Amino acid sequence: VIAGTANDGSDGQIEKAVLWSGPNKTIQTLGLGRITDDGLNASPYVAGLSAHGTVIVGSATNNTDTYAWMWTPQDSNIRKFMPNPFYRGYSDAAGLSLDGTTIVGTVSASQDQNHLQAYAYSIPTGTLRLLGVLNNSTGASVFSYGLAINQDGSIVVGQASDGHSLDRKSTRLNSSH
Repeated sequence: VIAGTANDGSDGQIEKAVLWSGPNKTIQTLGLGRITDDGLNASPYVAGLSAHGTVIVGSATNNTDTYAWMWTPQDSNIRKFMPNPFYRGYSDAAGLSLDGTTIVGTVSASQDQNHLQAYAYSIPTGTLRLLGVLNNSTGASVFSYGLAINQDGSIVVGQASDGHSLDRKSTRLNSSH
């Protein structure tokens, strides 16, 4: 099972998320370059794939916004999965646990696309948990990014800053299902 992004030159040169799988190793388009919730044309990129290829996550960027998306075999198209109030602004999906239950990434914790924080999203419960920032700091240069996740979703790693230094620090962010 392989997932990625492809452009076949049709549909206005829009990139599409694709899945290569099955006994005949066929390529399946996962979204025609659009996110179902808003119909926006976007360039979707795959960031994570469950071990059996039954859940795929990534990010899609249009001219103004970036959105995290998810696809399962029950979906006819890629779709946003962020709950309100994280539906607008910036979100990405950087990884998926191999068991396909937990997505990790970064989301804007405010409507103005600032205050980026790492998150863990539980697919079975539909809940998003912000993973916080270093030293409970506040300010414009405080952030955390969720970058990778272990097999069962219990450990998230990423980068964070407490705003006192422009140096980024790698850190283990605590997560639980």
